[in-house]
Amino acid sequence: MAALYKNDTAHSAEALKKWLGTYPNSLHASVTYSSILRKLKRYSEAEQFLAVNASVNASGWNKNEGVMTEAALVKFGLSKDDEADSILAPLLITDERLRSKYMYVAKTLLEMRVFSMSARYYEKGLALQADGDFYNLACAYALSGNKDNAFAALHKAADLGYNARQHQPYKQNFSASY
Repeated sequence: MAALYKNDTAHSAEALKKWLGTYPNSLHASVTYSSILRKLKRYSEAEQFLAVNASVNASGWNKNEGVMTEAALVKFGLSKDDEADSILAPLLITDERLRSKYMYVAKTLLEMRVFSMSARYYEKGLALQADGDFYNLACAYALSGNKDNAFAALHKAADLGYNARQHQPYKQNFSASY
C-alpha cells in the first residue's frame, strides 16, 4: 500500500487486485482500485470492475457516494458524459457539501484531461460560492480552447487575490502534467 501513497499506480493496482482477491467485499479497496485503473486510463476495465462488484454487492454499492462518484468519473473517461451526469445527479442535491462535491469532480476531471466537463463542474461549484478555484477554472477553459472564458476566469482569480507566486509549486506541477 505504500506504493499507493507514492502515486506508483502500477504497483498499487497489482497490490489492490491481490487484496481484493482475499477481501472481495471491501468497498473502500474496490473504489480505490477503480480509481487507480482510472488514473492508468484503463477506463473500460474500471467500468467492468465496478459493474461486476455492483451486481455482487448490490445492497450497499448502488447508494454509496464514493462508488457512484467513481462510476461517474469512469464514465467521463469513456466519454459517456450523459451517463456520468445521470449517475451524479442524485449526489448533487443541495446540502452543505454540494460545493465540495462539484469541486472534487471538477478537479478530478481536470486531472483526467476532460477539460470542458471540468470547466462545467467548476462553474457549478463556483456558482454556489465564488471564493476561489477560478485559477483552476481558467486552466480548464484554456486547455479546452476557450480563451475568452479562460482570461475572464483568470481575471476573477486575480480580483479575489490569486497570486501566481504563492501558487508556484502547483503551477509547475500543473504545467508538467499537461
